[in-house]
Amino acid sequence: MNTTARNSVPYDSANTMVGEKIKKTEWIHGSQCVVRVEVDAIRPADDRNEVYFEPATIRHLERLQRLADEGKVDELAEFGVLYIRRSA
Repeated sequence: MNTTARNSVPYDSANTMVGEKIKKTEWIHGSQCVVRVEVDAIRPADDRNEVYFEPATIRHLERLQRLADEGKVDELAEFGVLYIRRSA
């Protein structure tokens, strides 16, 4: 997850990130499961190799990580594709 400092990402006069809005797949890992979620990201025009998340997206991912850490698989299933870990 790229949470680059505010001064290195271009912002417009409305204080929002400037660039192409894209969907990005992120994986959230917990002890009992893994969930694949699609989140919004920004690809700056001047650096096509980097992808940045807006603060709201970072908070969302942090919330999902807390749910995974707490083993709340039913709640996680509402946000993406859930994979349950099974022992062999």
